[in-house]
Amino acid sequence: LFKAQGSKLVDGYAPFCKHVFVPNFVGAKLNALRINETNVQQLRSGYTQRRPEELAVLARWFRTADVEVPTAAYLDLILYSREQLVKEYEELPPSARVGQLPQSPWGIISIKAQMEDHETPVQCLLPPLPPSHALPAHLRAELRWRTTR
Repeated sequence: LFKAQGSKLVDGYAPFCKHVFVPNFVGAKLNALRINETNVQQLRSGYTQRRPEELAVLARWFRTADVEVPTAAYLDLILYSREQLVKEYEELPPSARVGQLPQSPWGIISIKAQMEDHETPVQCLLPPLPPSHALPAHLRAELRWRTTR
C-alpha cells in the first residue's frame, strides 16, 4: 500500500509523527460521528483509560447498534518514529512491557477510518474551567486556548 500511494509520508502534529493515507480497502466504519438532533439521545458518556496506570478521561460515544455508521473513504495510518516508540516503551511500568519493539524506523501506533485524505483534528472534550469569578477574563481565554492546542 505504501508503495502504491507513492511512498509518501505526510508530516503529523509533531516531528516524530507521520501519516500514510490509503483508500479504505477493508470496509472500516468511521470512528467519530457528528452529534446532531437525531442522534443526541443515543449519546453515552463515561470515564475510560487505555491502561491501568493512566488517568481516566471523560469520553462520549455511540453504541454502533444505536446509530448508522457510514463506511470511511480512507484509512489514516498513524506512525511514530522508532525513537519515540522506544521513549514511550521505556516509560511504561515493567509489567506493561510486552515483547520487543521491531527494528523498523517507523511503527504504526493507530489506524483511523475517516472520510478525508489528510490529518483531521483529534476528537476530544475540553476540561472544565475554574469558576468565572476565580480568573480574570484574559486568563480564562488563555487557558481555554491552551487546552485546545
